[in-house]
Amino acid sequence: MRMIFMRLLFLSMFAMTIGGCADIDPITPGPVNPGSADFTRYVAVGNSLTAGVQSGGLVDKFQNVSFPALIAESARLGAFEMPLVSEPGIPALLNLEQILPTPIINPLPGPDGSPTNLMFPGIYNNLGIPGALLHDLRVRRPNPVDAFGLVLRDTTLGPTAIAQALNAQPTFVTAWMGANDILGSASMGTDLGLTDVTFFENEYRAAINALNAGAGAMVTANLPDITAIPFFTTIPWFVVDPVTRQPVLDPQNNVIPLIGPGPANLVPGTLVTLRASASLAQGIGIPVALGGTGNPLPDTEVINPTELANIQTRLGEFNAIIDSICTNRGVPVVDMFAFFNGIKANGIMLHGNKFTADFISGGLFSLDGVHPSSLGYLIVAREFIRVINANFGASLPDPPLPLTSGMAAAMARSISPLEYVAAMPPGAFDGVVRMLSGSNYR
Repeated sequence: MRMIFMRLLFLSMFAMTIGGCADIDPITPGPVNPGSADFTRYVAVGNSLTAGVQSGGLVDKFQNVSFPALIAESARLGAFEMPLVSEPGIPALLNLEQILPTPIINPLPGPDGSPTNLMFPGIYNNLGIPGALLHDLRVRRPNPVDAFGLVLRDTTLGPTAIAQALNAQPTFVTAWMGANDILGSASMGTDLGLTDVTFFENEYRAAINALNAGAGAMVTANLPDITAIPFFTTIPWFVVDPVTRQPVLDPQNNVIPLIGPGPANLVPGTLVTLRASASLAQGIGIPVALGGTGNPLPDTEVINPTELANIQTRLGEFNAIIDSICTNRGVPVVDMFAFFNGIKANGIMLHGNKFTADFISGGLFSLDGVHPSSLGYLIVAREFIRVINANFGASLPDPPLPLTSGMAAAMARSISPLEYVAAMPPGAFDGVVRMLSGSNYR
């Protein structure tokens, strides 16, 4: 997904406070012991979440901290081959150009990056394909103009992602599949494009049966809740003052709704996606009396409560299918639904600092609001590692923190990110924000 966020209004910035939340201080360290799992030929199958997409694009420095690459590092696998892309990425990564008074995010200038590992003679270890639906992983063949061509390259290696994974004769597989069967529709503000339940069940069973039969061992993950993802939760359904970041109230002390499709005023329970940022910056969706155009937000930028209920129901059905199929085959499932909902509710502690699901300031999501930041992928990798350790008698250690030396030193001193920022010289503030959000460094 690629979006240009011209001016992101209505953000609650830099609210990193320490409170009750989960702690992800390191897994007990020790010698690397894979237990009954064999990582000699580890292959990861999935979509952009597996590929390591951040801030709307694929680029080598972020691919190298994708959760499968971090698992491979923890398992001391050595070479873990990926379809690496040079900077500024494919497509060019989003970049935080300004933080105050309102954030400005645009793609990096210049042409897109280029593949740098196309000539690798074998099958990549990371077969995460950005944009892939569950069905695509079983049937879509490489096309030189899309991500399937970038990752799969040549049908002689196998005609599909599942086929290539099996042809690699994997000793261990991670398969995080199906997120786009929800997100593809929800990101466009509708429930009409959700994958059919029976079709999803049949496709998931076929994929798991094939991978489970061909791999020495395997771990999967279920799907996160869209309401735990900042792309869907950052902008409220009512008007907020872009300076004070407080709700604008009417004479009766009530919030003033944004104008949505219809046109009609939005109601509680409506999600306004980050896609609406550019519209709101132009006054679209804002009443004339408050300086707006009075024109409604497009339907593609809003999820109404009925649509949201249908999306949530379908998500629950998909996760029940994943749990049932995998449990019946003895395949462990990482509960990403519960994990990310826990982060949304309480945040997560790391070395005495709290990180949250807040857009930009939370530190766990990149600038597209959907994909994790480098730190976010680290905690995803840790969840996979915890499940691997628990189910295979393994003792894989944590991968290292993907932080700059300055921030790592600050965290080692147990001071908060805000204290670190306050101690910085003028002009260095934006660099910390980029680091926390997984943005491109410039």
